[in-house]
Order: sequence, then structure tokens, then C-alpha cells
Amino acid sequence: MTKQEQKNNLTAFMSKLHSTKDEIIVKFQKDLIKLLTSKGDDYSNSDRLSNFKEVAAMLHSDPRLVCLQMIAVKISRLSNLLNTSKEPNNESVDDTIDDLNGYALLLKLIDLELKKEDVNGTI
Repeated sequence: MTKQEQKNNLTAFMSKLHSTKDEIIVKFQKDLIKLLTSKGDDYSNSDRLSNFKEVAAMLHSDPRLVCLQMIAVKISRLSNLLNTSKEPNNESVDDTIDDLNGYALLLKLIDLELKKEDVNGTI
């Protein structure tokens, strides 16, 4: 195989790999939206961030810290899952990773909302 053929094969492989990664990312984003929408219907009212705000008010805390605590719980859960060979009964590694990504997005939304309110002088 010539250098040019090797280069062409590698380029084709990398292009296919890049395309596959893009497809995975797009699917992941769609799945995350679906997950957050369905869980939001179960866990909150019309304000998807209400649970974090309510718990923060109860604890005289910040909704971002409440969300961060949920992220910490998921990280602990993931660590436990990855450090055992036992199959989980309920929440898989994939489920936990999806939840972590959901909480990270919710944390971003809470932060953006608080910054907007701070700019408008309502905090």
C-alpha cells in the first residue's frame, strides 16, 4: 500500500469516526432533552428549576449548591458502580451518566437565571 493509499484510508476512517461521534452527540442531546422533559414533568411544576429553589429556600442556601449536591451524589453513585463487578438492580452506569449530564445542564440553567436576576437587580 502506498503512502497516499494509507493517507486516503486513514482520512476515510477518521471521517467515518467523526461522523459516528457527531451522530452519538446528536442522539445524546436528543435523549437528554427527552430525559429532562419527562423527569421535569414528574419532579417539578411549570418552573423546571423549582425544586432546587424550594430546597435552597428551606436550607437558606443557593439553588446552585443544591444542584451541586445532587451532582455529588451521582458522582458517588457512579464511583460505586464502576468499582464493583456486581450488576446494579436499578440504575445503570449509563443512567447515572445521563443523570449527571442532566444535572450539569440544570446547574447551568440555574446559574444563568440567577445571573439574569442579579443583573436586573432582583436578587
